[in-house]
Amino acid sequence: MSNLKEKDTKEALREEIKKIFQDFLAHEGKLPIGFSEPYNKISPSGYIYRGTPFHTYLNRIENKVDLLMNQSKISDWLYFDGTIEINTAVKMIVEWARLQKEEDKLLREKRRRSGNSMMLNTISTYCNQKLMVVTNYEPSYQAFNEESIRICKSENISFCTILSECSLYDYIEQKEVKIEYTTFWNYHDETYGAWWLESVRI
Repeated sequence: MSNLKEKDTKEALREEIKKIFQDFLAHEGKLPIGFSEPYNKISPSGYIYRGTPFHTYLNRIENKVDLLMNQSKISDWLYFDGTIEINTAVKMIVEWARLQKEEDKLLREKRRRSGNSMMLNTISTYCNQKLMVVTNYEPSYQAFNEESIRICKSENISFCTILSECSLYDYIEQKEVKIEYTTFWNYHDETYGAWWLESVRI
């Protein structure tokens, strides 16, 4: 009976945390004007499945292996439509990222204080690693000021434009990078793959 009660308690906590997070995303955690997340898919339960603008290319690699691992150190890919002045847009997305990190910390602390060891597998929070913002509005980036570049670097945020099915130009780091990957066998004789972004040598 106690096991059933514990299971009900864990399920209730999952639902509570999921609702708190979804309410947060709908209000203070909502993306700023001009930003969107076209690469992600959201399940009916509200879980966010992360995507990238390189889906077609990565899918071809994924079809060759049993498991493809993302080692790009980028947790989120967003899109910016250029409707907001770029330095204002930087401030807005930096504030959004900070709110996401704070909310993630609060939800994990809530779980810890409850004494519940369950994983937060019913939600998917943002900004666990680097945040990459894609744009097609290249001329606006001539207006990046030094403060915007500094704060993006300190907050682990970059803006980029897509150059090909497997490469991009990073405006904050001021360099072109492309997808590299490798495949290898694991101990079950399955083929694994890993991909990452590497600087293009000029």
